[in-house]
Amino acid sequence: MTTKTPRATRLAKSLLIAAALGGLSYTQLSAQVSTLRTGRLPNGLTYYISRDAGASEGTAHFFLLQNVGAILEDDKQNGLAHYLEHMAFEATEHFPGGVMNYLRTRGLYSFDARTGTDDTRYSIMDVPTTEKGLTDSVLLILKDWCSGISITEKDTEKQRGIIIEEWRQRGGIDKRLSDSIAGVIYNGSQYSKRNVIGSLDVLKTFKYPDIQAFYKTWYRPDLQCVMIVGDIDPAVYEQKVQKLFASLPAPRNAKARPPYAIDDNAQPLYYRFTDKENRSHSYGLYQRVATPTNRPTAEATKDYLLGQLFNTLAPQYFARLRNRGEEAYIAASVSYSPLVRGYGQFAWDFVPYSGQDKTALQQILAARAQMPYGFFSDDAFEAEKQKLYDGMKEVLSDDKGLGTPQNFIDIYRNNYLYGTPMREFRQQLEDNLEALVELEADDLRAWLKQRAMGDRNLAFVAYTNSPSVPAISEQEFLKELSAYNTPVQAAESSEPAPITKLIDFKLPAGKIAREKKIPSLGATEWTLSNGMKVIYKNLAKELKGEVLFLASAKGGQSIVKPADLPSFSAMQSLIMASGLYKYDRNQLAQWLRNRPMEVNLSITEYIDGMQARSKTDGVDDLFSYLYLVLNKQRFDQHIFDKWLQRKRYIYDSKPQQGREAVDREISELLNPITEANPREDNTFYDKMKLSDLPRLYAEHFGDASQLAGCLVGDISEAEAKRIVTTYLAALPGNPKAPRRTYTIRDHSSRERVIERTFEVDTEGDLGEVELSFLGDKKLTDRERIALGLLEPLLQNRLFDELREKEQGTYSIAVKTNYTDDPVASTSLSIHFITSRAKADHLKARTYEILRSIAAGQIDRDEYKKVHIPQVLDEEAEAKEAGDGMSLGVWIALLNAYAETGKAPDLSKKTATGQEVKVSEVTAQDVSSLLKKLLDEGKRRDIVVKSLAPEAKTWEH
Repeated sequence: MTTKTPRATRLAKSLLIAAALGGLSYTQLSAQVSTLRTGRLPNGLTYYISRDAGASEGTAHFFLLQNVGAILEDDKQNGLAHYLEHMAFEATEHFPGGVMNYLRTRGLYSFDARTGTDDTRYSIMDVPTTEKGLTDSVLLILKDWCSGISITEKDTEKQRGIIIEEWRQRGGIDKRLSDSIAGVIYNGSQYSKRNVIGSLDVLKTFKYPDIQAFYKTWYRPDLQCVMIVGDIDPAVYEQKVQKLFASLPAPRNAKARPPYAIDDNAQPLYYRFTDKENRSHSYGLYQRVATPTNRPTAEATKDYLLGQLFNTLAPQYFARLRNRGEEAYIAASVSYSPLVRGYGQFAWDFVPYSGQDKTALQQILAARAQMPYGFFSDDAFEAEKQKLYDGMKEVLSDDKGLGTPQNFIDIYRNNYLYGTPMREFRQQLEDNLEALVELEADDLRAWLKQRAMGDRNLAFVAYTNSPSVPAISEQEFLKELSAYNTPVQAAESSEPAPITKLIDFKLPAGKIAREKKIPSLGATEWTLSNGMKVIYKNLAKELKGEVLFLASAKGGQSIVKPADLPSFSAMQSLIMASGLYKYDRNQLAQWLRNRPMEVNLSITEYIDGMQARSKTDGVDDLFSYLYLVLNKQRFDQHIFDKWLQRKRYIYDSKPQQGREAVDREISELLNPITEANPREDNTFYDKMKLSDLPRLYAEHFGDASQLAGCLVGDISEAEAKRIVTTYLAALPGNPKAPRRTYTIRDHSSRERVIERTFEVDTEGDLGEVELSFLGDKKLTDRERIALGLLEPLLQNRLFDELREKEQGTYSIAVKTNYTDDPVASTSLSIHFITSRAKADHLKARTYEILRSIAAGQIDRDEYKKVHIPQVLDEEAEAKEAGDGMSLGVWIALLNAYAETGKAPDLSKKTATGQEVKVSEVTAQDVSSLLKKLLDEGKRRDIVVKSLAPEAKTWEH
């Protein structure tokens, strides 16, 4: 259950630090976080409390961790651990009106609960510490979760409908697949019998005393941990926790929490999964490995770092094979990742070309056998190690963002569950860096030889859509495995010679033809001799040590003639696929290995664009590479042929019935097939011609005079001039050519209203509703903000009505979007899944809710709940920007000038680039915007229902 995720900036920092820390162990408790207060109460409850004023200024974050998960359920309780998580947000001892209701009335929306196989975590985030009594109330909620959940028959029945809808939402092909293969992945252990969401039969039939029994047995202090992080005084909150939670009764004659293990399987296990909705004929080879939770620090650190390095190096092996045109598979991947508590897994997945199943398997097994030898080179290892090192150093350089609340919680969680020691973030990262520096390529080879070889704990799965389709049998797999099941030295590679000088020819001379200062932007505009326009601005503060170049031209797919659309589609997909100039992709990958840079091209409906970014000291390499990308693109015959073969195979493999077929029918209803919007089928592929691709590429990126962009970052004006004249001015361009424009195209149906119900022969009881409202009027800044407020407001209203009152669906997705370039386009979409019988009723209720909001029926408190957070976010962005504006705003302003030649009036802009503040927008603005969209826009009303039970012909 999740109501709102933390702000993106904090989440991004959390993920970055998590990548640096990973699943690492730490030193002894004596070297812990400096502000940490931790202890264990006489009743067995553990607590961790620490101050984090940096990322949590003015707020605190509260967590309750239960060492209890789905693994502890017996067969009659299958699904009740997760069910109990939902019950925790209903009535409790001190919150009889419901915990969720209380939190939302207090403006708290960042609360979450997640039931896992092994443990369960509850959280209430972003709690203001200045609101009198609020944090005390949140602590009381945590205590009620420990022992005061009021599991009544009424609340149980309310949640039954919601959870069955959640089960329905999860119950597609992916769930059927994971449930089916669990027996071989987990070797028939308890883990193979518990999938968290549980059994539908149990969910439909259990009685509320059954969940009370699970609660009483497992929710108890010796299996509970309270964690608090934020802008608080830890000593004060320690006293609060000790006083409040000490009254929880210690369990008498408590049932021991059993440890669960997965027995080894000495011989490989085999399973064939068959489902008519299976999307691809494919295979998976899985090897389970033990990862004890009590490993010494050095061992755990090394294991995690080597796993990370393996996951970056492994895809490069398959890329080299594909670049040589030798692969027998459409797609192949391998990864190492956690599985369940105490176990990890190597997963090899591959989709063979038609008729090449055995050859593809042999290539996968050969790659596995070569892992300790020829899977990667020493140079490749060192390059990836350097990237990981640089990422850790970047985290260390950010003192303010070093240690988010989530990072603290992860450390406390690991200490509580596994006894993993703790220490300060900076020291952890510095020690991890030292461990990383010591690693060598042979360490990874030895690790792979020890962990990922042999027959032990292997499982092989064939994924098909029909029993009649030929697939690799168990006997065939075992025969091939025996031929490749010992480490072998790879054959000498025929890799081409490394690139010594990327551009080994003289570039055409170019120059800056005109220069113009733009005082309002503090920037300079250069018009080059080839007609390209470049706006330069020094943004050393925003891009410290980096350079960024962005450019675009009008055109995109809109300028492509209908007859060229098939070849254009191929061209888009094959950019960079054959390499550049005289270099193939393997040579370029080797050259790029130690050069941290990023170059991307994009062709949208109306724009041809590019982005290039690198460290300042690598700027010549960046623009040399960009020059070749734009002017020396290659399209090789064997690469084209392989790609086309993959496209045909994927098309031929598409189900011709069932849900996917209905989805295609819906797509063509909403966007009819025309000459300008052709169906992508074998006839479409027949029209693709390799000879067209260079011409089509040149039409989009071959004339520099069409491009306008900006060069920003930590680079002086003199150095920027040198780069621009040396590389960008050397590109071919016709300065006398008229500026290209785009052709406005709208492939959507011209019907103002489309209302259709489709029936599909699929497993289960399904009613899926998708409502869309589309406008084509330009919005004011006020209306744009109102549209952004409409999304959470409508989300909350539908949540209350369709889920909480009707118990008709588990979740509702509301999305709004607006763009005004090249034409105005506004959209509002609503999507939810329910049962076949409830679909029409819930759809009708949705229309009633939309009409009520459009009529101005928005409660003041309801509006404040969505308005105030956005006001605070805007203020936070303004505070973070200080006297200046963010990098994103600067880029938007510079690009706007490059495209229009007009300098914006910055005096009217907020820190986010808007001329109207969020605080100025009212509930009436939201109502007016929605009314305008409902009255003037197109409406799309699509319902998909499963067939009535008596009409089904479903088979596995």
